[in-house]
Amino acid sequence: MRTVDVSLAGEVYEMPVSFAAIAQISERVGDPFALALSMTKGQTLTAIQTVDTITVGARLAGCKLERAEIGEEIVKVGAQDFLKVASSYIIAVVSGGPAVPAGASKKKAR
Repeated sequence: MRTVDVSLAGEVYEMPVSFAAIAQISERVGDPFALALSMTKGQTLTAIQTVDTITVGARLAGCKLERAEIGEEIVKVGAQDFLKVASSYIIAVVSGGPAVPAGASKKKAR
């Protein structure tokens, strides 16, 4: 399964690229396809959308932190860094595809 990594409170979580992620992002943040399309037009996620996207992915990866704790961690470290992670996660859940680029072997991709 493809993942996008996020570091929160000294732990790295592998946020899964999955249907559950699409469903929860749709419910809590907005339609991932619409969000991805708006990013291609130069729009960025809001601070709350960033926190909620990271919260969805981190919780699916086993993180036990509450939304407010994740939000505080994001502010402490720097929201701009997490904006990149949240955007990458949304792009990953809508783009699908293999974890290794087509035509590349796993050995070459590492």
